[in-house]
Amino acid sequence: MDDPRVHRRRRASWVVWSAPGVKAPETVKDWCRMRTGFLLVGNHGCSGRRRGSTLSARGSKSHRGDRAAGRPTWAASGGYVERDLARGVGSMVRWGASARGENRGSGVVGRVAALLLLVPAMTVVAGVPAHATWGESTPPDVVGVPSGDPGYGKAKLVINKGGDRTSTGVSPLSGARFEFFRTTSNALSGGTSVGTCTTDATGRCGILASLSSSYYDTYFYATELSAPAGWSAPGSWGGSDDPVRYATGAINRYDSASQRTRLLPGTGRTWPDVRTNPQAPTRCGIDISMIFDVSNSIDSSELTTFKAAGRSVIDSLVNTPSRVALHKFATDASTVLGALTPVGDAAGATTVKNAINGLTGPGGNAGGTNWDRGLWQSVNSDYDVALILTDGDPTFWGSPAAGPGDVTTLREVEEAIHSANAIKAGKTQVIAVGIGMSGSDSVKRLNLISDPGSTYTTTWQELGEDLKAIATGACKSKVTIQKKIEDHDGIPKPNSSYANGWSFTGSTSAGTLGSFPATAAVNGQNGFTSADLTVGAGQTPTITISESLKDGWTYRGATCSVDGKPVSVTPGQQAGTFSFTGRSGSVMTCEVTNRKPAPPAYLTLTKRVLDASGATLPASAGEAWTLTATGPGGFSGAGNTAAVTAKSVSPGQTYTLSESTKAGYDNGTTWSCVKTAGPGDLAFTAPDKVTPAAGQEITCKITNQARMADLLVSKTAVPSYERDYDWTLTKTVDTTEQTVEPGATASFGYEVTATASAPQDSGFKVTGTITVQNPNATAISGVTILDAMPNATCTVPGGTSATIAPGAHEFPYSCSLTGGSATAKGTNTAKVTWNKAPYNGTSGTAQATKAYDFASVTPTTTGATATLQDDRYDLNGDDEGTSAVVTLAESPKVFAYTLEHGSAAGECLPFTNTASMTVPGDVDQSASTTVEVCAPVVTPPPTPVTPPVEPPALPVAPPVAPPVPTEVLPAQAFGKAVGKVRTSCQGTVRATLDNASGVRVTYKLRVGKKVHSIKVKSLAKKKFRTSGEARAKVTLKLGKRVLDRIRVPKRCAPPEVLPATGLRGGAAQARSAGVVSLGIRLG
Repeated sequence: MDDPRVHRRRRASWVVWSAPGVKAPETVKDWCRMRTGFLLVGNHGCSGRRRGSTLSARGSKSHRGDRAAGRPTWAASGGYVERDLARGVGSMVRWGASARGENRGSGVVGRVAALLLLVPAMTVVAGVPAHATWGESTPPDVVGVPSGDPGYGKAKLVINKGGDRTSTGVSPLSGARFEFFRTTSNALSGGTSVGTCTTDATGRCGILASLSSSYYDTYFYATELSAPAGWSAPGSWGGSDDPVRYATGAINRYDSASQRTRLLPGTGRTWPDVRTNPQAPTRCGIDISMIFDVSNSIDSSELTTFKAAGRSVIDSLVNTPSRVALHKFATDASTVLGALTPVGDAAGATTVKNAINGLTGPGGNAGGTNWDRGLWQSVNSDYDVALILTDGDPTFWGSPAAGPGDVTTLREVEEAIHSANAIKAGKTQVIAVGIGMSGSDSVKRLNLISDPGSTYTTTWQELGEDLKAIATGACKSKVTIQKKIEDHDGIPKPNSSYANGWSFTGSTSAGTLGSFPATAAVNGQNGFTSADLTVGAGQTPTITISESLKDGWTYRGATCSVDGKPVSVTPGQQAGTFSFTGRSGSVMTCEVTNRKPAPPAYLTLTKRVLDASGATLPASAGEAWTLTATGPGGFSGAGNTAAVTAKSVSPGQTYTLSESTKAGYDNGTTWSCVKTAGPGDLAFTAPDKVTPAAGQEITCKITNQARMADLLVSKTAVPSYERDYDWTLTKTVDTTEQTVEPGATASFGYEVTATASAPQDSGFKVTGTITVQNPNATAISGVTILDAMPNATCTVPGGTSATIAPGAHEFPYSCSLTGGSATAKGTNTAKVTWNKAPYNGTSGTAQATKAYDFASVTPTTTGATATLQDDRYDLNGDDEGTSAVVTLAESPKVFAYTLEHGSAAGECLPFTNTASMTVPGDVDQSASTTVEVCAPVVTPPPTPVTPPVEPPALPVAPPVAPPVPTEVLPAQAFGKAVGKVRTSCQGTVRATLDNASGVRVTYKLRVGKKVHSIKVKSLAKKKFRTSGEARAKVTLKLGKRVLDRIRVPKRCAPPEVLPATGLRGGAAQARSAGVVSLGIRLG
């Protein structure tokens, strides 16, 4: 047909056009028509549809107070919602249906859909044209998910399978098998199978499926074939048209790879399986979590009925070993009574019933129904049964809550299934009770969170009786006895362990009554036993019970109830026997009370022993003491043994407590006593008297702590110091020049003098060993060892945080004095400290002293001798060149001698004589003198002169001038190279150098251990400055000649100046001896 037949929808301005005979697209509109089978022209042009996921939902009941009932509601099972009707009527949503009545097809869109179906000229093509075929065979089953993106013309279909809800999501479920079908619409049935897959450990599996080779869209859906062991696949979540299946929505071969990859059920969702529901214990007495629906659909009258039914359940459980916890839910959920509360006695039952009375609904927008959150409250708790009570299907899920709020979709059901699975995983049976929910769809949903055998439906009128029947099922047709205990004063002792181990027998006037096991703890509650009653329906037999009394115990009576209501009890002729009227099929309970006999008094003495650090030693350490209780029937024995444990004593009598003593321990001074059992108050008078009362069990303890001795310290002190002498060498001659006759000799008198300086003392030290002895059997740690003496700095290697094990330990030390002298003396002190707290009995400090006296010390001396040698004279009186040794005692020592020097006519001959001195540890010195011996020229007698014969005259040549010689200064025109040194108390060393010789010279300036080489040109002067340590030796030399020597003064000490002279000490001494100072020019 050439012209489209149109139907207009005014509100959205959409035009729907059908063209079954489509030709190849030539325009954008043609392409759009090929894609959908419809043309959507309107606000959004060709893309006037919303790409999303498949619709797979239906309406359910709407709670009063939820959103308005009957409103059409969108419900998507995945991430795609097709709002254009082009996906075919078969893919349209099944519109919301109210619990108060169905309203299918209502709303504007519903009317549009209905109108489309009624227009005869309208052709709706639901699916792909008949010519679209694929032709591939069904592939084999796939385990897991194919890797990578789908290839061209392929779709990647992935299942996300989940089991139990966790705190972070849903755990994956492996082993579930699925089949995929290709359809021509967004349907959830029919179609062609394209493959199967089985989920792996990640809970996922998938296949690659071919897409239409034309421009038409392709559709797929998946169904579960089988569930793993222990699970079942939910076939339907409601009616027959509500299968638990998920569709992909439209996929086109021209979509991107990500658009052709579809996750089912959708992002953030998991395909549910139903875990097998465990069965609660069949004993009478279980732990129950009651989960109450308090949504807005429950009005005030119904809520009152709800509470009354809950209270009746608790009443029916009195005198049974049952425990109950309470939770409630609406749009959200919360815990009302988290801890399991025993309801076997009145006090516990009252606590639970008060909590039920306080149940209220949130009202307003928070009054929806959230099965998911309600069930989640009972996960990971030690319940036997989780009993969920609700009046409607879920409309919300998750927290914070999400969902339509007024209808039920598959999403709310699947999330509730996951939470119910988590409860079942903890071995808790889920029992679901639907109030007013007899519809088959609702029952199916209740079965998915429990199981068909654990799902009940009831009415508000029958709720109370039905709840009691569910909660007390294991207690019906049983006689349950609870033993109650009173102490000897008649005070009840709830849940006393004395209630266990009692024996009962019973009989019935009709039917049979089984045997009673001895009373024991059930669900943590002591004193329960039960026996089965077999009797015809409607019969009310007389039940007779007898107990076996224990010695000393008193039977106090019994009370009984039937179905939670008290009945009359008839006492028997013997104590411990009674009877009551029972009823078939009922819960029959009796409470039997016995009073404990008045017990004797028991006294236990214990010894607590501490080591020196305060740590408790094993109990066996207390056996070294004898503990005694003196009084009527008193006792004595080794501590912490049976001889002093739980000894029976006379009530009301006073006992004096004592112990033996033990060396090395602080003896206890005060006992401490506590009452561990029995009535009344403890009667104890410090330090050692106790008066036990009847039935009391008293334990008295005394503590002893080991003592430790202080560390012992001793020391040595050895003083020492160094002494040094400086030597000065001088050489003089009586005259420096003589004139003699040619060939004669000249006699010169020489003196060589070696002079030692005053002693210079330094390096004052006191050294030795500190011995620290630990006399204890336990090491002492964190010990500090210090040494001290006046005006000294002391070090003790290893003396910080030392651990002193038992025995003696030596620590060397050294103290360096500042400003010491050879006559100094005093006391050296070693001090040892530690933290005394961990070492009971110690003071935390110990010390030792030792006197020292430097006057008794022979110092280490340097410069005690000087060795002299003269190059022209034997100073030792032996062969020429032999050395002479000068001692301190000989200083100053003068060597005087005479040398003869020859002469030459017409010449002045120089003779240099050098003396040298070597001092160990010091710089070598030398001193020289030069003399001259002159002799006149010898004139021979005159010779007669013969007059010369004049030769013939020759031609006269002009005179030639002789060459002018270069002027050379004689050696006598030059002086010598000299120098001097000055120092200051700041450590400055200044050298003044004067080279008056005819050549360049190199001076050597030694300051301490450092030597400076200073070059000075001929006839030049130079000043040089450096620094040195206090008391460092300073020597200025030129070759082997010592030009000057001095010491650097003490730091900031005044310079060494002789009074009234202004001269340094060394120079003044030399001059006083008649020696010319080396600090002036020589020659």
